[in-house]
Amino acid sequence: MNNANDLAFLTAKVVTLKDEKAKMIVEGASLAYNITQVARFRSMIVELSQICNYIVYKARIIGECTQGEYDLALECQRQIEECNKQIAKHETMTMVDGISLLIDMLGNLNKK
Repeated sequence: MNNANDLAFLTAKVVTLKDEKAKMIVEGASLAYNITQVARFRSMIVELSQICNYIVYKARIIGECTQGEYDLALECQRQIEECNKQIAKHETMTMVDGISLLIDMLGNLNKK
């Protein structure tokens, strides 16, 4: 029964992170927002990696894993890949926003 409880808890955690990631993708963007998003996506990757590591560690000790654990590990991997894509996107937007701010500041200096 303990194994089922562990899997249910981990599955709920992955679903929660997936929902949070989906909400973050839809929200607006600004320089500070993009920096915050990158930090949160990285934090999600750490949490998802910890879940995968737990499943692998447990499987090594027992010598096998359940289909549910295997499926959850695959889902974690998919979510990690999506987080990495979002990090790349937000880092690009942050760079573009930073360059735009710099150009605006330089333009204002030239006008004075």
